Amino acid sequence: MEISKEKRNGITCLKIEGSLDASNSSVAEKSIRDAIETEGPKLILNFSELQYISSAGLRVVLVVGKDIKAKNGKIVLCSMNESVKNDFQISGFTSRFDIQDNVEDSLKRF
Repeated sequence: MEISKEKRNGITCLKIEGSLDASNSSVAEKSIRDAIETEGPKLILNFSELQYISSAGLRVVLVVGKDIKAKNGKIVLCSMNESVKNDFQISGFTSRFDIQDNVEDSLKRF
């Protein structure tokens, strides 16, 4: 797993690449929380290069989403492949999160 960060229109965009699973979920959670603390609670998680997400990875997204909401921020998820999107649907997370097709559409949600 690799996480890259860029700032667009004052919004932090994190691209997560590879797999987000039990072996790296704590590292991912720390990286995302660090970005929230340093950049603010407006976040886009770009999953365009995410190949796989496990229940541990879904937990990270849920915990970070709750954290951002508590800070009166906003989180938008985008660019999921069919497999990742299916995992979010099965877990019921599609009703909990704003999910967009791409980063540009995500930026419009702020």
